[in-house]
Amino acid sequence: MNHIFKIKHLKSEVNDHAVEVELNTNHRIFEGHFPEQPVVPGACMIEVIKRCVSTILGSPYRYASIGEFKFMSLILPDKDMYLLLKLTISLEKEGGAYSVKGTVLSKDVMKLKFKTKMEQI
Repeated sequence: MNHIFKIKHLKSEVNDHAVEVELNTNHRIFEGHFPEQPVVPGACMIEVIKRCVSTILGSPYRYASIGEFKFMSLILPDKDMYLLLKLTISLEKEGGAYSVKGTVLSKDVMKLKFKTKMEQI
């Protein structure tokens, strides 16, 4: 899943972060998912979120758990090339893991909402 997206802009204020990403609409993953109407796979969005959190926190992180991961509508690479991830990242009191919750939007339309726990690798 390398090169499926790039971070265009990142804005952080305490625990709240806004990450603008650009999808690589020419990535070969879209050739198979689905050729007639490409859709961003859920696994790709899980990876995008993880990489954005790792960038914000400054080191590699992985999912400790995913409590909620719900698509509100399909993410279509040809129509939703630019995505805005709104993340709230909070350090948990025990164990050093982070609670991460957020939404993914395209043109002010919510595409995905999620709640996870992440830990440093």
